[in-house]
Amino acid sequence: MAQQNSRKTKILYLLEILTKMTDEQHGLTLTQIFDNLYLKGITAERKSIYSDIQALKQAGYQIKKKKKGDEVTYHMISNSLSADDIYLLAQILQTSEILSHQRANSLILKLAKLTNLQNEGKILNSMLKYINGNKNDDIIKIVSLCDAIYENKKITFTYKHLRFNASPLLITVLDKTCYLVAGSRSFEKNFEFFDIEDLEDILVIDRKASTPGEIADNQDFDLNLFVKRNLELKKDQDITVKLEISEDSIFVFMNEFAGDRFAGKAKIEKQDDIFSVETTLKLTSQFVSYLYKNSGEIKVISPMSLIKKIERIDKLAKRL
Repeated sequence: MAQQNSRKTKILYLLEILTKMTDEQHGLTLTQIFDNLYLKGITAERKSIYSDIQALKQAGYQIKKKKKGDEVTYHMISNSLSADDIYLLAQILQTSEILSHQRANSLILKLAKLTNLQNEGKILNSMLKYINGNKNDDIIKIVSLCDAIYENKKITFTYKHLRFNASPLLITVLDKTCYLVAGSRSFEKNFEFFDIEDLEDILVIDRKASTPGEIADNQDFDLNLFVKRNLELKKDQDITVKLEISEDSIFVFMNEFAGDRFAGKAKIEKQDDIFSVETTLKLTSQFVSYLYKNSGEIKVISPMSLIKKIERIDKLAKRL
């Protein structure tokens, strides 16, 4: 009975993986299917995957096998709304003057769930215009990037005074900061995260963008897994902060962030009734929230990225 339940669980996970990660254009190799099952705690043999795919086909699911050279991929073909249909509906919802931004976003989220992960990302990217205080220049950047991603075109842009030529892959958000994930073999790690607010002079080139597999020179490369891992690293990264804290708040601050992260690692100087504090700690959402709530008593001197985060939170709060 346990073995039967395990097989039922495996076939349900397989169905979820094929539905959410493949379509007519995007497929998965057996190795990628194994890897995604493993992430869900399922181990399987090649023969059992073949058997499960056949069972799904007999149940009415359209699963197509494609072969390109020595590579074989599996694709879930859907008769429901196409990615183009959903993307068009999302754009219509965005520009509707009848719906509030919140209502439009809610409907777009529901539409996005009707497609696979790759197309879901493209659709969700289109609603990011409401992030970062809805500034006009950010809206223009995001719309341009979304169009480039959807049309599979390369782009050039300036970032921190350097010019880049890359394939835009997706847009993601961490702590209210929008990042473009782009790839190029000229990059040190092939894939880089760019803060969209700092992108300048974005131009879409009439050249086909490279796929993640082509950039990594590994057709089994999993971009979603790469982004997830690197976002976790960004979220938990150590940063050095410089703060000015009032005399009334310094002891509360020290108590709040005492322990291994803070005690014994801070440089503290006092001038009049203001304490200057420099320390290295984890950049967590709780820490950023604490600084924002106590902005009247605590001033962030550096880094600029932390100052911008707090400014974005303040702008969003004023819109609510």
